[in-house]
Amino acid sequence: MSIRGGVPRSRDPRRRGRASRSSIASMGWGAWAGIAALVVVNIVLVALLIGRPEPEVDEIASPGLISEPIPTPTPSETPSASPTPEPEPTPPATAPGQYVLAAVDGATASRVTTGACPTATATLERTVDGGATWQPSDATAATGITAVQRLIASSAEQLALIGSQADGCAPTLARTFVGGELDAAWYVPADDRASVHAPAVGTVAAPCGAVTAITAASNTVAAVLCADGTVHATADRASTFTGGVAIAGAQAVAAAGDGWAVAALGVDDCAGVAIAQVGADATGFEFVGCLPLDAETDGLAGRVALAAGGGTLWVWAGEQLARSESNGASWL
Repeated sequence: MSIRGGVPRSRDPRRRGRASRSSIASMGWGAWAGIAALVVVNIVLVALLIGRPEPEVDEIASPGLISEPIPTPTPSETPSASPTPEPEPTPPATAPGQYVLAAVDGATASRVTTGACPTATATLERTVDGGATWQPSDATAATGITAVQRLIASSAEQLALIGSQADGCAPTLARTFVGGELDAAWYVPADDRASVHAPAVGTVAAPCGAVTAITAASNTVAAVLCADGTVHATADRASTFTGGVAIAGAQAVAAAGDGWAVAALGVDDCAGVAIAQVGADATGFEFVGCLPLDAETDGLAGRVALAAGGGTLWVWAGEQLARSESNGASWL
């Protein structure tokens, strides 16, 4: 504002607009070109942003992390099931034997096969050369005896057979040379295996439910083998019994040494017939030998016989016969 003659005079707004238009007009074409260039750049940038494709999103990748391929897990091998342990083999059952054997010494012995009365006739065989040869004879035809359960060799000349009569199957005793008294013998009644017969005593209760074999050292001392594999001994004509030691797979028993020898099948580490020595009172035992067999032991239950005489132990198993002078520790 200017003062002329002391009176203030306002600036003309039209002049002010003209001044502004003059300022804009005074801007050169260079300035306009710069502005236009900036506008074009902005338009290009906007177009690029709008046209840019959206990045692919990995569903599994975590936000803010670089997605890595996920390795496919290798299926672990399914552990094989533990093999089912094979059951332990069961020793053969103890049953009345089909083989009966008696020995006098290392050279002389007698044997017979047996079975049920009255069909099991007695073909007796005798050897005097350690089993190299055998001489047969028909004991049933000569004496009428069947189902022999014991042979008692008193000497090389005398042999007693205990079995059953063909007619009626009553117990009977026969001797090869002279008549004998059944009352003076140890045996098991064929129709009552829960009892035993003792010399000069008669029939008494056995120490078990079923006796499969009996052997005697004298008229007062004897031992029985039971169907449960136990061995019981008596020293007073069967008035009392001691022991009851159990031997799995036991097949036969014989008076031997200071006690009793027992033949058993299915014993560990013995591929044949194991020999156990049982004490005189039948309260304990130990395995003292093993007779290896040429054939498998399957089917041998009831076909094993044992006898002792003159310091020699005889074993008859299947088709094999063996002798030992060391109670089974070694074989001839």
